[in-house]
Amino acid sequence: MLDMPQIDDIRRLWSEGYCISEIARRTGHDRKTVRKFLDEVDFSPEPPAGVVPGPSKLDPYKPTIDSILEADRHVWRKQRHTARKILAELRRAGYDGGYTLVQKYVHDRKLEMRGRAPEGFLDLEWSPGTAQADFGEADFDTADGRERMLFLVVSFPHSSMSWFQVFRGCTSECVCQGLADVFRHIGGVPPVVVFDNATGAGRRVLDEVREAELFRRFRLHYGFEARFCSPDAGHEKGHVERKVAFVRSNVFVPVPRVGDLREYDESLLGVADGFGERGHWRRDGTWGELFESDRAALRPLPSRPFSCVTWLVRPCDKWGEVTVGTHSYGAGPELAGADVAVGLGAHEVTIVSQGTGELVARYRRRFGGGVTVDVDPVAELGLLGRRPGAWRESRVRSALPAGVVEDLDGLDRASLSRCVTMLSEVAGGGGIGGAGES
Repeated sequence: MLDMPQIDDIRRLWSEGYCISEIARRTGHDRKTVRKFLDEVDFSPEPPAGVVPGPSKLDPYKPTIDSILEADRHVWRKQRHTARKILAELRRAGYDGGYTLVQKYVHDRKLEMRGRAPEGFLDLEWSPGTAQADFGEADFDTADGRERMLFLVVSFPHSSMSWFQVFRGCTSECVCQGLADVFRHIGGVPPVVVFDNATGAGRRVLDEVREAELFRRFRLHYGFEARFCSPDAGHEKGHVERKVAFVRSNVFVPVPRVGDLREYDESLLGVADGFGERGHWRRDGTWGELFESDRAALRPLPSRPFSCVTWLVRPCDKWGEVTVGTHSYGAGPELAGADVAVGLGAHEVTIVSQGTGELVARYRRRFGGGVTVDVDPVAELGLLGRRPGAWRESRVRSALPAGVVEDLDGLDRASLSRCVTMLSEVAGGGGIGGAGES
C-alpha cells in the first residue's frame, strides 16, 4: 500500500504529461499500481478496521483460568485469585507468555461472569450548597507514637472548597462531630449532603437506606437531606474522593505531629480556609469566591448545638470497670456491680453515675478491635483508704511521685489509711498529680 506522498508523486507526474510507463520507471512502482492510483477518484479517509486477534500463547491455558475464576465465585472476595496469582499457576503449568495477556483476559472474563460490561462515568453538575462527605486515612505522630487515623472531608463540588477533621474512628459520633464542626465554621448547613455507602452515617441496602440512630437525630436537628451512594459507585461522589487525596498530599505531608486532637482539628479549619485562593479549573474565579454561591444556599444553623454522644447503660464488673466492645474504662471500685451511663463521643468517653447523675470519670475514647483498659487511679483512692492492705499492689501507688510513695511505704496501716483518705479528698479537685504535690 502506497502512502499519500507516493500517490501524490504519481498523479503529479501524470499531470505533467508523463505516460504510465515513464511514471512507473521514475517512481519504481509497477504499471498496474500506477494505473490504479491514477484511476482512483475518492481519497476520503476510512475508519480503521477492527483488529482480528490472532493465535495467542495464552489460548491453551484459558480453560485453566476459567476454572480458577469459576471456583473463586464460591470464595470470599478478599481471598480470590488475582491475575498475578493466576500467572504463577500458569507458569507452573508451562506458560511462558507475558503478564499483560493474563491480566487482560482475567479482567474481561470477570466482567463477563458478572454479566456486565465496563461502564463510563457521568460528568455530574452539582448545584450550589450541595456537599459530599467521605473518610480518608493518614499517619500522624502522637504522644503514643505513629498512629494511622482517619479524616473526614466535607467538600462542595460547585466551588471546590472543602474542610476536614481528624478522628481515631469513623463511627456515627465522629461523622456527626465532624459535620457539626464544619457547619459551625462555615456558618450554615448544606441542604444536601452525599455520603459514601460505608460511613458511620448509614448505608444503602438495595433501595433501602438504613441510617444510624445518632445520625438520624443529627440530620433532623440540622434539617438537611442525606443521600447515600449506590454500592460500588464511588463516582457518584467523585469530588470528595479527589479531595481526600488532595488533603492527604497537601496537608498531611510530611507526617504531622499532633498533640491535643481537638485543638488540632480546630486549626485545620483555618488551614482549609487558606485554599480558597486557588483558581477553579473549570469556572472563573477562586474557590473562595465561588463558595459565596454555596454559602448563599446554606440553611441557618439551629439555635442549639447538637450533642454528638451516644449514651449506653452498662454494668460495672467487680473491679468497677465498664466494658464497651473490647475496651474497658474504670468507674472506680465504689461502683462495682452497679449500672452506669456511658457517653460515647468522637474523642472521649464519659461515665456518669446512674444513682446520682454525677460525673464519675472521663477518658480518651479507644477505637479498634484490640483489648484496652483505661483506669483513673483517683477513683480507687476512697476504697484504698478503707483497705490499706492493697497499697503495695495498687495502681495509685505506681501513679504517685517516687518521693510520696517512699513516705507512704514507711507508714503503719492506720497512718496509711488516714493519708490515702486525705489524698482522696485532695485529688477530687486536682487529679492524682495535685494529690501528689499536696
